[in-house]
Amino acid sequence: MPRTYGDIRKSCSFFIIIIFSLFSSEDNYQVVDYCIRISVESHIIEEEDVAKWLPNGAPKDCRNLFVMALLENHEGKHVEFIFACESL
Repeated sequence: MPRTYGDIRKSCSFFIIIIFSLFSSEDNYQVVDYCIRISVESHIIEEEDVAKWLPNGAPKDCRNLFVMALLENHEGKHVEFIFACESL
């Protein structure tokens, strides 16, 4: 089951490291997770698969869902995040 956090605002790539962070205050971000770039996989969630990923359904305003999977994060664990965006 994917980990859920309120609103992940940034995911940054610094050459070989991907950082997922939450907007904390005007100039601050709280790092949620990170991994090396080669350990990231993503795929689009099709309409018929939404229930598989989100058993309670997606909020009405969420469109263009996709999964970002960290195959091995900084703790050596497999972690999945679900994102929504305006366009793919």
